[in-house]
Amino acid sequence: MLKQFINEKIKHPLQGMRGDLQFFFELQRIKKNFLPVTYTFLRQNENTGIFSDLLVYLGAAGMAKQSGSCLVCEGDRLLFQFFIPQNPSGQPVCERITGKKEKRELQEQDICIRPRDSFSFLYGRYQQYFWKKVLKGSFSMKSSFQKKIEEAADSLFEQNIPVLGILYRGTDYKNLQPKGHPVQPGISDVIKKTEEIMRKKHCRKIFLATEDSLAAEKMREYFGQDCVMMYQKRLFSHTGEHYLSELCEQDARKQIAQEYIISMALLARCQYLIAGRTSGLAGVLLLAQKPFAYAYFWDLGIYGENK
Repeated sequence: MLKQFINEKIKHPLQGMRGDLQFFFELQRIKKNFLPVTYTFLRQNENTGIFSDLLVYLGAAGMAKQSGSCLVCEGDRLLFQFFIPQNPSGQPVCERITGKKEKRELQEQDICIRPRDSFSFLYGRYQQYFWKKVLKGSFSMKSSFQKKIEEAADSLFEQNIPVLGILYRGTDYKNLQPKGHPVQPGISDVIKKTEEIMRKKHCRKIFLATEDSLAAEKMREYFGQDCVMMYQKRLFSHTGEHYLSELCEQDARKQIAQEYIISMALLARCQYLIAGRTSGLAGVLLLAQKPFAYAYFWDLGIYGENK
């Protein structure tokens, strides 16, 4: 309990403050050292998740914005069926001093800033403010898709009824334990923390975002069907040695991605939030219109760090 208190009240907020300061100086370095040219960017890995893609493309857009450049997003990724790349209004076509227009290809390893699932970003108010502006100015959500989010919120959430949002990654993430990614909590830990927060915050409703059918079943069994709300309909249990993206056809991937993004947008509207650290969590914070009344993120280390 003491370690948890120190992490919540002291350690992680301090990481956010230090991270904000480092981020500010990194922005100044980019403004000074990167040329104002037109950058093109295409992510090569086709098996990455929607929010992993969004964070990387936001990084590219943020670097272009900071250096006074334009960014052209190439390719036909699933991401762009929901978030449409756009150049900021009034952005001039960039030219070098010689007057010759230049287009440079940006590589993923060149993207030195981006939103991440680190505690620095999760508690970094300035970083979140900056990336929300980049998201708003560089990637507009399709109006038809935004309408689906509004309809889902109206059907699930009651006015003036506080909701505890829970983000739980299971199945492929838990099975494969991708090296270098944050360790996810077990469902028993999630249930224990959920019960604690519901009691402290007098919360009667849960919104659960997960693709894991076993986790959903255990949550509903423990808290009751009427208490646990969900939007995701395509759930999985055993994925073996494969990622979800490798198990589904393109049409199914699009439907899963749509349900996933809408679930993250609904999480962003909850009053309280508990979550394992993932790219999806970073996405939730970017989509949130205002800070959560209470948020808790598990600090369990990194997969592979003790191997």
